[in-house]
Order: sequence, then C-alpha cells, then structure tokens
Amino acid sequence: MSADRSPATPKIKLPRANLIMRSSSENCVADNLECSRMTVAVRIRPLLVKELHMDVSSIEISPDRREMKVNDNAKSYTFKLDHCLGQDTDQTSVFTIIAQPLLDAAFNGYNVCLFAYGQTGSGKSYSMMGDNLDSSLKETTGIIPRFCHQLFDQIPSNMVAQVKISYLEIYNEFVYDLLSSERKALKVRESPDTGIFVSDLSVHGVSSFSEMQKWLSEGNKARATASTNMNDKSSRSHSIFQIQLTLTEDTGSSVTQKCSQINLVDLAGSERVAQTKATEERFKEGRNINLSLMTLGQVITNLSDHSAVPPYRNSTLTYLLKVRLKCLGWGPNPGLPIHQASSLTMALSYW
Repeated sequence: MSADRSPATPKIKLPRANLIMRSSSENCVADNLECSRMTVAVRIRPLLVKELHMDVSSIEISPDRREMKVNDNAKSYTFKLDHCLGQDTDQTSVFTIIAQPLLDAAFNGYNVCLFAYGQTGSGKSYSMMGDNLDSSLKETTGIIPRFCHQLFDQIPSNMVAQVKISYLEIYNEFVYDLLSSERKALKVRESPDTGIFVSDLSVHGVSSFSEMQKWLSEGNKARATASTNMNDKSSRSHSIFQIQLTLTEDTGSSVTQKCSQINLVDLAGSERVAQTKATEERFKEGRNINLSLMTLGQVITNLSDHSAVPPYRNSTLTYLLKVRLKCLGWGPNPGLPIHQASSLTMALSYW
C-alpha cells in the first residue's frame, strides 16, 4: 500500500509538532458551539537540548493563533488551522481549548472523538496523558486524565450518570484489551445493529474519577512501549480510551436519557525505521505503525478532496474509527480544516 505523494505534499521536518484533531456528531445548534464538526489544532513543544544545533524547521505562529508558517530549507509552507498552540501553551490551556468543547458536546448526547498525530518524540503522549497519573490534577496532567476528572465534576445534580470504560491498544495491527490480565488478540467485528466493535473487549463501570484513574493507570502499564534511538520511551501501539456516558433525568412526569460514545486516541508516532537503528522486532513495529498512519493520512486526504473511497479497511485503526472519521468531511465549511489536516498529516508522514 502506498499513499499519493504528489508534488503538492510538503516534506518537512517537524519533530516537535503534534497535530490534535477532534470531531463530534453535533450540528451547529447554538452560537457558543463551534460550527465545524472537525477541529484541527497543532501544538509545538519546546526544542530539546539535543535539537538546539540540529537542522529543524523554524515555525512562526500568527498573532491570532490561526496560522502556522513553517520555514524548511529554502521553502516555506503556511497552514491555516483552528488553533495553533505555541510552546508557551500549558496543559490547562490545551485542555480548555481542545477537549472541553468535546466534553460539553458529550453531555449534550453527541458522540465525540479526539486524537493526537505526529512524529515519534513530538509530544503526543505528553499532550494526551501528561507525565503523571496521580489521583489529583497537576500542571503537567494531560488531556485524558483532565477529561475524566472534569466529566465527574460536570454531572448535573438533577441527573443520574452511568459511566462505563474500555481501554484497548492496536499493536502490529492486532487489538488487545489493556484492562484484561489475559493478553490475547481480539477480533474486530461489524453488525447492522451495533456497527463496528471489538469482540470480548472488557467494559468496566466507574462511579468516580479515582476509579477511572485507577483503570487508566493499569492500562497504561500494559501498553506496549520500547526504547528507540529517537525516543527513550516510544509508544509502539495506538491506544483508544473509550467512555460510554449515559445521563438520565427523571422529572416525575417523564424520563429523558442522553447517551454518548467518547473515543480518546493516543497514536503511536510515525518514524523513519532506518533512523531508529531498529532490531527485527522494532522494525516490524515501525513498519506497521507507519502503514497504519499512512492509511489514516490517506483516509483524511480522500475525505478532503473526495478523490476516492477512503481505504478504511486497510488498517485496523481506521476501520475501528471509521464512523468517527467519516464525520470529518462534513460541516458548514468543509474543506478548510479537513484540507489543512490532510496536508499536515501527509507532511508529518513523509518527514
């Protein structure tokens, strides 16, 4: 499988940029809700000490933080995005800008999805998880723990909430349950009634943030990671933390219920296998990671320009996220965020 590498696709070095995309099934129903069903943000991390004297692209962010200019060698590329988050953007601001609107949409009964994309070492896992999983929030806490904490804080007093979670990883194109003591590959199935699902994936009810944090911590310990030449602790799998939220309101005369499915995705990083000094096992992992990310980039490209049917089935990742990804091409302003996401994801794939 190969993706279209047309001359229009920039090939730039962005080792410190991670792309964060979110989508929801909501319509533009109020002035305070974003009209686009897809929001694309890029976050730039500070340069590492070892990068200070390396040949990396310089990045300029416009004053309104809606445009990013990348200067790479003698060329420059401009991307117009919903949010450009500079290296001074803290974890709290990232959550408020990117994830809080998704949580609000979920409480309105909409299905939502958020994922981070980028090269190995670009800061995706830091954006999504942070560097601690304590029972209390800290400055360095990432999007997913903050999302879980805010979810329980935000439950209205007049509603009863039922929260269920699952946590899976896609490793070498196989799906594994991160919350099960038995590590076995699970089958991905599809039915007319339930859509695409993972057979035998465990589901756990939780009633507090501390319970959810415990499961999240257990799952992270089970996730496949390894040291590579590019990253001391590189994620070797894609992880999907799933939350099923059901809100019930009983007024005495009527009962109303809102249900939403939340997918929070931390993708493995794209990398040049030759640069990782990979062993045979690492080489296989890197190849499968790159192929799945190339498929994701191709799906986004096809959704952007309608040039072909998106190849969802070419990777386990895109097949599982098919319903969420299909939302990316819709909205009152189709083409702008999705087109920029297409260009940037393909650029990050071919560094």
